[in-house]
Amino acid sequence: MQAWRDRLSAKEIEGLADYIQSDLMRIQLSRTVMQLPQRLKQGEKIYQQNCSVCHGDYGQTGVWTRSSMGKSAPRNFTADASKSKLDRSRMIDAVTHGKPGTAMMPYSSRLSPEQLGNVVDYIRVALMGFPLEQIEKEATQTPQAEIGSEQVAFRAKSLPDNLLGNPQEGRKLFVRNCVPCHGVKGDGDGPRAYFITPKPRNFVSEDTRRALNRPKIFNAVSNGLQGSVMPAWSKVLNNQEIANVSEYVFRAFIVGDYKGVSQQEPNEAIEKKN
Repeated sequence: MQAWRDRLSAKEIEGLADYIQSDLMRIQLSRTVMQLPQRLKQGEKIYQQNCSVCHGDYGQTGVWTRSSMGKSAPRNFTADASKSKLDRSRMIDAVTHGKPGTAMMPYSSRLSPEQLGNVVDYIRVALMGFPLEQIEKEATQTPQAEIGSEQVAFRAKSLPDNLLGNPQEGRKLFVRNCVPCHGVKGDGDGPRAYFITPKPRNFVSEDTRRALNRPKIFNAVSNGLQGSVMPAWSKVLNNQEIANVSEYVFRAFIVGDYKGVSQQEPNEAIEKKN
């Protein structure tokens, strides 16, 4: 194999590599699909009709979404991070209810529970590379009817490192730091929200209530969210303070069993500060 760097530009070499890779992937994927059971072949058709435009034909994220959406681009299913983080129930929940604050829409009104399971299992076998035997076993162990109980368990998860949040103290932190973007009602309609893209999280939407639990809120507050203006508050707050505000957000907005912030409190806090 001779060196082509003296005859082709870096851009031409990159384009050729992409072509060879995509062509080989197309052939490999075609062979994989041919060997799949019928329900996963149906999943492949659903994926091509509904998902490939954003996630790409081979699950690597579509070229146009990768270039136009940057860090907020749709999930790359072939990445090691996706393979380690995404289990079957989490993927079914995302396809069913969508992902708030992203371009991922809910498909529960367009696809049956069986079809949702089929497309998720197709992604896990053909694009993520999990063995078919494992996927069939998962489908038996976590049928769609059990997703509701898994949602209950998801919501019940505790804060990391055995931390216990104090919602009363967290409420004070929320007023001082979070209201400008998320609003007193937690609906993402704070005074700064008008100038922010993408919009701050709406904690009281049904999609968000399904997507967040204590650990997820803690992680978002601590590390921030890529592709948004949400900063990493671990540079300002200690872990206990983050636990406190996470507990307040969870109790006041996700569960709704704790008193929220009044319209007057942010102004009162500003007056005290001044």
